[in-house]
Formats: sequence, C-alpha cells, structure tokens
Amino acid sequence: MFYDDQKLKSLEDSRLSAFDKGVINNNITLKDIKNQDWNMLKGDAYFPLAVIREDILQNNRDWMKNFIHQHDILFAPHGKTTMAPHLFHKQIEDGAWAITVSDMRQLRVAYQYGIYRIVIANQVIDERALADLAHIYKNDSHFEAYITVDSIIALEKLAKAFSKAGCTRPINILIEMGIWGKRCGVRSVEEGLLLAKYIQSYPHYMRLAGIEGFEGVVSQEEDVRSFLHSMVAFAHALEDRGYIKTDRPFLLSAGGSCWFDVVVDIFKKTHMSDIKILIRSGCYLTHDSMMYDQAFRKLQKRKETLSSSSLKPALQIWTHILSRPEKERIILAAGKRDVSYDVGLPECFSHYSPGEERIYSLSGWKSVNINDQHLFVDIPSDSKAQVGDLVGLNISHPCLTFDKWKNIFMVDEDYNILSAIPTFF
Repeated sequence: MFYDDQKLKSLEDSRLSAFDKGVINNNITLKDIKNQDWNMLKGDAYFPLAVIREDILQNNRDWMKNFIHQHDILFAPHGKTTMAPHLFHKQIEDGAWAITVSDMRQLRVAYQYGIYRIVIANQVIDERALADLAHIYKNDSHFEAYITVDSIIALEKLAKAFSKAGCTRPINILIEMGIWGKRCGVRSVEEGLLLAKYIQSYPHYMRLAGIEGFEGVVSQEEDVRSFLHSMVAFAHALEDRGYIKTDRPFLLSAGGSCWFDVVVDIFKKTHMSDIKILIRSGCYLTHDSMMYDQAFRKLQKRKETLSSSSLKPALQIWTHILSRPEKERIILAAGKRDVSYDVGLPECFSHYSPGEERIYSLSGWKSVNINDQHLFVDIPSDSKAQVGDLVGLNISHPCLTFDKWKNIFMVDEDYNILSAIPTFF
C-alpha cells in the first residue's frame, strides 16, 4: 500500500465492503458468488458474458510488477481502463504509486473506494468539479492529487476554487506538454515556462510538481521520441530557472500502453537527480489480442533484455451461436453493446460444444461484420459448430469493452466462476 496508517486501512476495508451489497441475480450478492459453485460452461450465468481469467491476470500483474522494479520507476495505472476499484487495489498491492483518472467523476469513484493518491491526467476546468476537488482536499488531509494544466485560465480557475474553499495546502500541478495538431498541452518550452512562473505566484494553492504528456497520439517511433525529448528539454529549462524544488520528487510523466519502454529509456537519460519517472499504462492488466498485443510485440523487439514472459489477453467475451443460416456463416449473440469494435472486430478463439463438453481451438474463423446485438462470422464449411454452442471472443482495446459491463466475472482456467468485479462507468 502507498499509505501505512492503520486507520486508513480500516477505512479502505469498510469502503470495499460496499461491493458486497451488489446483487447479481436471484438475490445473490457479489459476496455470495464464491459459494455458489458456478461454472460458465455449465450455463450458470446469462450470456453473453464478460470474464477475466484470473491466472492470466496474475501473469500480467507479475510482468508489470517486474518491469517497475527493474527500472526503479513510479507507476500510476490509468483507472479509466477498467473503472473497477477491486482491480485498482490489486494494482496498488503490486506497487502502483497512485491511480490515474481522466475526470472528477472517475476520481470520486476511486476516492470513495479508498484510493488516496490520484493523478488527473486531463484538464479540469468545470467550476463545479473544481469546487468538489477543493472540498475533498480541504477536508481530508490524507488525500493527495496531481492535476494537469496547460493555460493560465485553467490555473486561475483552480486558484479561485481552492481560495473559495479555504484550502490551506497546495495541490500538485503537472504542466501538460502536447504535440502540434493533437491533444491538450503547451506547444513549446517557452509557453510552459510562463505557466511555471505563474504557479509560483499562488504558493498557497499550487505547487509545481512535474511535467505530464501523452505520446500515444502519434504512431511513428521517431515522432514519439521527438516529443519525449521536448519534455526532457522542458525539465532542464525548469531546473535552470530554479523552478524545481528539492523538497519532494519532481515528476516526469508519460507512457501509455504502447510506448512506456521508450518513455523510460529517454527519461532515464535526463540525469537529473530530483526527477522521478511516472508511467501510466492501464491496458496491460488484461491486455488484448490485437491493438495492444501488436504494440507489445514491438516493445519486445525494442527491449530484448525484458523478461521472456509476455502480457496475455485476460478479458474474454463468451456467447452462443444464434444461427447458422449458411454453411460458412454463423451469427453470434454478441454485438456492439457487448464488445469494443473501434480497433478491429473481436476474434473467435475458442468453440465449446455442450454436447461433447469439449473446447475446440479455432482456425479459419473470421469476424466480418457487427450489429448492436449480433456478430457475423465466416467459418469453414466442415466446421462442427451448431446453434447453441458457445464461442469465446478475444477483443481489441479493452477500455471500450470494460465500459459495457456492470459486472465482469473472474474465472479460473476451467471457467469456474470465482467472483464478480463491479465496474463504475
């Protein structure tokens, strides 16, 4: 845990116990699931069904834990990926320094369930949200937040909210750097220095705590490296002007789920003793079989010294074959309401025949189209697949599959249902 106070630990336990009140079906609560002796393949839950393989999840947790330890960096995984506080706490157990969120609503969820150090890797300019943040900051001395800004207007709104709330300790400011034509962030070192100077004029409400950026908005490695080098140049410029204080570590933060190895390599070369590197990859936890799998394979080629183990897809969607209207076409009972489809259609990886009680690996099955509730799959004409069989789907971009499910079942390798993970989108 990143806090040691026993009182806080008790508070965390009481907040997590709120999960136990959630009802799955037939008045069975989340707490009761482990005693039900359910198995997915035996039809003990409604389909389509989202599941996480616990053994694969543990593999991914161990991989990232090793990466963090090996490189001596800070880690604040992005909570928006899962919006599942149960999983947030597993990440904290693995050594995460904080949890990252995108907005005040996500922060509220994380804070409600016992997360006390949060990075808001986004601009917050809404006055109601800032007032809420200031209220928490004033009334809970254990809570610590880091927030990004890229304009004087945003800083003024923040100072006004914290002043009005009567806050007596400053919030941590990360100046966001961006890329021309892309997302938020100052576009030059000079713009960033103006913000840093302005922050010094509000010492009661703000503390310059670091630089933040997101390299994932560009796809070419040379563009990624160029942007990261501009962040390093900004850090040196802040140091030259005496804006980096030595009372606490100064954060240099980037690193989504595609380029975090490059981020670490470049940031390590700053040779600034007061800098702490913070990466924010979130999708590593369940990984996927397409978008991030391709990115991870490239990472392994770039960094051959990494462990020989790999991240693996832990999040799966299982559903029935609704129809086989043609020899080479089946229609599955899962669609846009159930799976992400923004970066490739889901891939069929497994076929279960209830009559034979056997799982088949698949070859030659190809998803070709998707509707709200249906997935169209072309299959070999000699396939034994029939109506009522189950099909397992791997997905791409887990963020947009998690947000479709109120509860996701944790299962073992035999698909015994171990527990349910609530999400809060």
